[in-house]
Amino acid sequence: MSNKLGNQPDRMNAPILDQADQERALLQDMETMLREKIALNPGDLNLRMRLISLLVESSQRDGFVQEAQLVWAMLQPSTDHPALAQLSSMARRLKINPARLAQAKPRSPRRRLGEDPAALEYFQYLHDRFSEIRGSKQFQLDFDRDLIRNYNRPSSLMHAQRLSAQNRGAQIAIKREDLMGPGSKLVMTVVGQVLMAKKLGFTSVVTGCSFSRSGVIMSAVAARVGLRAMVFIDERQTVHNSAHKLRMRCVGARIGTIGRHQDAREAAVEYCLKAPQQHFLVLGVEAAPSAYAKMNQFLVSALGRETRSQALSLFKRSPDLLVCRGKQTADAIGLFDPFLDQEEPRLVCVEALDAIDSEPATEESASFHITQLTQAQMSQADVILEGSEYPAVKREHADYKASGRVEYVAGSSLDARTVTKSLAQLEGLICPVRTAYALGWATRAARDMPGDQLVVVNLIEPCDKDLREIAQVLGVRD
Repeated sequence: MSNKLGNQPDRMNAPILDQADQERALLQDMETMLREKIALNPGDLNLRMRLISLLVESSQRDGFVQEAQLVWAMLQPSTDHPALAQLSSMARRLKINPARLAQAKPRSPRRRLGEDPAALEYFQYLHDRFSEIRGSKQFQLDFDRDLIRNYNRPSSLMHAQRLSAQNRGAQIAIKREDLMGPGSKLVMTVVGQVLMAKKLGFTSVVTGCSFSRSGVIMSAVAARVGLRAMVFIDERQTVHNSAHKLRMRCVGARIGTIGRHQDAREAAVEYCLKAPQQHFLVLGVEAAPSAYAKMNQFLVSALGRETRSQALSLFKRSPDLLVCRGKQTADAIGLFDPFLDQEEPRLVCVEALDAIDSEPATEESASFHITQLTQAQMSQADVILEGSEYPAVKREHADYKASGRVEYVAGSSLDARTVTKSLAQLEGLICPVRTAYALGWATRAARDMPGDQLVVVNLIEPCDKDLREIAQVLGVRD
């Protein structure tokens, strides 16, 4: 039987670790997870501060200084951002002079990936080749079949029957992308690009990555379809590359080395330029130049196609309302795309903002409010995002909003808390905080809809990171 959560390690034969070893292993796993998320969202200040806190917790002085200097430089020229005071406090805890954090040299301006004149022709060539396959229904069918056969798709569409009955409106269903584990959209994009390369007649696929999960996926698919694979890895970024490299070599991939000051993706581009008609550059959902934004949107639209198919099978109708988190999350990307050229369903992104919650603050409500940035901090965030290479999903949301087809609305912490309790008590499902804002908005909207209509909410984020806040809302204590 397939396991959508992935194969679990053989714990019966695993060595028994003492508490200190277990704590170190846990911290290492958490560090790896955070670095992987940062690789996908390099401008996410919250993720970077979580990583820095973890490095302090594990007393990694050199790692702390390196990451803290990076954040310090990102926040310049600000002198009063709250994160700067937090970094100074952490430095003193590690007995490091906070002045050392400000000694980081500003990053010199450099071209973004794909803007080098030597690479422009290659990326235009990829854009033209992508255009050949973009409207192919046969490729979509073959791609969807491959995801079903080899990657445990589709994720389940859960009918929240008791929640729907209590809400007394349209039927509510939850798309359980959280069960697919982290990186489900990365799988779609990498697998899709390799199949696209095969379809278009390329003989090899090439990628560059700081965290080599995309390389592992690409190498496996390349072996299955008969393409050569070359992976460039930045070995300075992670301790797990040795195992990843071994996995890639086992399926026939070659591992490329990079220069001391070279980026792995830049090395991959240079390699592709040597034989552009043979080498297809594979890039995941992280920052990438054109045509990758449209290409990856096209590939992850498999999520929307399977949602429509599941709705027709389970409810005998297409969704009437699709709801996702907004902001810089990628929840809507791919889910909305198959519906953009249709008048229905209604497509809504919900921000974790309090538009209608005017009740007095309590200890419980305070735990479920998302901290809002000041206008100055939001401007700084935009600068930080612009400093990263093609910030993930920011441009996609801009396109959605400009089209007028997708609505962007504010949620409510009152609705979020209410639906969190209802979902846990009626469906046995713990809803993460930001998704609770989207689901809370959706349940309120569903009350004004006929009982035979269908509302689908996309659930991607894990609840573990918010578990203490959620437990407080539910009245549960450790």
